[in-house]
Amino acid sequence: MKNTQKPDHTIDLDLDEGEITTLTDLLCDRRYEALDAENPRVRMNGYGYRWMRIGGIY
Repeated sequence: MKNTQKPDHTIDLDLDEGEITTLTDLLCDRRYEALDAENPRVRMNGYGYRWMRIGGIY
């Protein structure tokens, strides 16, 4: 994900619990909190980015 705008944005992710538990951060502009399985959403900084892999590290 990449926020191409200056304001912060919150992004709701359509992931099931299995996808969330195997999600791995690959590259980020800052340290992000782990996703909540009940409410998977990410708050992105202005111009922020977060690359994730679902299914763990291969």
